[in-house]
Amino acid sequence: EDAYESLREIHNKSMRESRELQREAEHRNTALHDQNSRLEATVDLLVEDNRNTTEKLMDLEEERELLKSMEETIDLLAKKLVDSDGARESLKFQLREANDASRRQSRELERVAEHEKALNKQNSRLEATVDLLVADWRNSTEKLIDAEEVRESLDSALREAIRECQEKSRELER
Repeated sequence: EDAYESLREIHNKSMRESRELQREAEHRNTALHDQNSRLEATVDLLVEDNRNTTEKLMDLEEERELLKSMEETIDLLAKKLVDSDGARESLKFQLREANDASRRQSRELERVAEHEKALNKQNSRLEATVDLLVADWRNSTEKLIDAEEVRESLDSALREAIRECQEKSRELER
């Protein structure tokens, strides 16, 4: 019985230790499970961070390409600017020439306008002279018509006088 009791104590002790070990194992298992979940979450975060970093690197690469393209464009624009300086000087010269020609043309147009004014004055004087000449011609024509009427009247009177003289001369001859 002592042996049975001893076995029982050993069994009970063993069961307690087993339960305690099981609790510890469950506690460790839970801790490991929690740690594993945290590690999985950390891995997920690291994967997401890696994905974001890769995207950022790709964006940076695109920006680098864009910057390189912009540098090339700036170089081309700088060359064009140097070329355009010469063209600008040429355009300034052409503009000065065009302005000079415009001023000359403007002065010529002023001279033409003055000449036109003088011609208009002369034309007005000529029109007045023509009006006077027409009036003088009308007066002369009226005088000629009056003189013609007087001549015809005198002719008629002279013929009448000649006829009367001829009649008297015939009467006298008779």
